[in-house]
Amino acid sequence: PGPAAAPDPDEHGRGLGIVTALSARCGVHTGPGGTHRWAEVLAG
Repeated sequence: PGPAAAPDPDEHGRGLGIVTALSARCGVHTGPGGTHRWAEVLAG
C-alpha cells in the first residue's frame, strides 16, 4: 500500500509523497525489526 493522501490544509503527512515524487524507486520492507522505508534518488 502507498502513503495516504493528506487532507488539505493539513500541514503534516506529505513526507512520503514528496519522497515518492523525487525518487527513482522506493519501497517498504516489514520484518521482525519493524518497518523500513527506502528510496533511491538519482544524483545530478
